[in-house]
Amino acid sequence: MKAYTGHECEYRRMRQKGIGAWDLRDKQQVIDPNDRLFMNDVLSQDWAPRSGKALELGCGTGPILRWLGEKGFVGVGLDVSPTAIEMAREQSCGLAIDFQVCDLCHDQWSGIAAVDLCVDGHLMHCIYDADDRHHILKMVSNVLSIDGVFVLMSMCAPVDETAFKQIFNEQLLLDEVIHFPIDSPERFEDARLIGRKHYIPTRRISHWHTLIAEIEQAGLQPLLIRFMLATSKDPVSYINVAAKRIH
Repeated sequence: MKAYTGHECEYRRMRQKGIGAWDLRDKQQVIDPNDRLFMNDVLSQDWAPRSGKALELGCGTGPILRWLGEKGFVGVGLDVSPTAIEMAREQSCGLAIDFQVCDLCHDQWSGIAAVDLCVDGHLMHCIYDADDRHHILKMVSNVLSIDGVFVLMSMCAPVDETAFKQIFNEQLLLDEVIHFPIDSPERFEDARLIGRKHYIPTRRISHWHTLIAEIEQAGLQPLLIRFMLATSKDPVSYINVAAKRIH
């Protein structure tokens, strides 16, 4: 299996410890505050949908879709982790949200089309392979309605490499990809030996210029961008982009 399918292990751990969402900071805050602010700004634009069908890629346990449901959207959530989907269904009982297990890098997202809003739930920076990234963005363009909007929420470069090495001293940043050390390389097809340790790729930290270019190459026009530069405390930069399908 590829490294990104390892999210299943993390969701199993979260379930055992009673943690309900990936970004959980306390019992009330399950969505990153900056992402919530950006989403509110997107939905206030005259070119953005006010309601309709929302699709989240890498939905996890579904907090963003539940929040969008409060705004008037009917949701569909896709994630590679069966445990995440089970947790999402349990937490969303009675709500108009359909959660499905899906390998977004290979599946054709069967039966999903003409969505008004497609949200990257921190998925794209987990997809390090260029072909997989191309497939996902092509599918995004295919499933969006004529006036549909895509929202990307992603880590990006530049990176404060000195601070990164101090904070994440076990991890390596090589060729725009963060590598994490593992003890069982036989489990992952993309494990590699670096020095005397085995690592798996876990995040692609492309420069924000590259991310914008990828979006445009998929037939999407960026209309709203927010960029947060890396700091000594948070050494990886971050970008939010809202793009509209080009007719």
